[in-house]
Amino acid sequence: MQTYHTHAWFTLLRVILSFVIGMTALIVFFCAASLVEVPGQNSIREILAACLVGTPYLAFCQFWVAPRGNRGLRAKWPTLAAMVAPLFAVLPYIDRGAVVPQGIPMAICGCVGSLVGAFIAGRVATQPTLEAQTADAFGLLRSCRRLLFVGVVILVAVTLLVACGVIPPLMADLACTTGFKAHGFAVFLGGTAALNLLVAGMLAFVALRPGLRGALGVPAVLALLLALLFAFSSGIVRSENSAPLTASVLLVVCAVSDLIVTALVTAASVSAERVVTQPDPKGRPNA
Repeated sequence: MQTYHTHAWFTLLRVILSFVIGMTALIVFFCAASLVEVPGQNSIREILAACLVGTPYLAFCQFWVAPRGNRGLRAKWPTLAAMVAPLFAVLPYIDRGAVVPQGIPMAICGCVGSLVGAFIAGRVATQPTLEAQTADAFGLLRSCRRLLFVGVVILVAVTLLVACGVIPPLMADLACTTGFKAHGFAVFLGGTAALNLLVAGMLAFVALRPGLRGALGVPAVLALLLALLFAFSSGIVRSENSAPLTASVLLVVCAVSDLIVTALVTAASVSAERVVTQPDPKGRPNA
């Protein structure tokens, strides 16, 4: 009975997290489309940009929240439904002329992305495992921790880059004919940089724990979301001409860096899941 209740709570947490991710997907779709927006038109370029960014984003996120060890969709449908629910729920609030050309394609692409992520999650869980007490397992976990610490260093460097190279020129609050408020945007980027430090702290905490399995889904998704925010911010800064070109270039560097961290965290988590924790007869903690 206790095992059943524990499983139910984990399922509920996965569903809630999936729904929250689906809400962030709306922002991702909207920002990607707005960067290539043609005023007064529902251009194909906007739809393609939104789908090309939003689909892999949801696939990656579903990979983390979908239950592992099962290739079927029966155990995964709650997280799948929760993740795409916001995409369909927002359709009645979209302008009528944009529902068919924009809203429906984005919802369909969201479903495809989520299904792909669930399929990959099932495939990854079938990899051969190692017992935690073997030398190979210890070496594998050490490598995973190195990857996480490299990610921590990169995230801290990105935060310093934003604080020292991007925010100062924006804080000058240069005049912009479009009404763009550079000072306010600098405050937004400061909050984004602070989130970067939070992710770094989460990775350091996980890396210092006795075990590495689990607990990496949230920082991985946050790192990807921050990478997209930096990329979108670079496009906004460049289009508004509110700061020197270097600020836009540095934001691209930050986006690429956070993408690298996302890849490192994913590689570390997938590798760590190959280690099966076994009790040590001598009472020593597992790797």
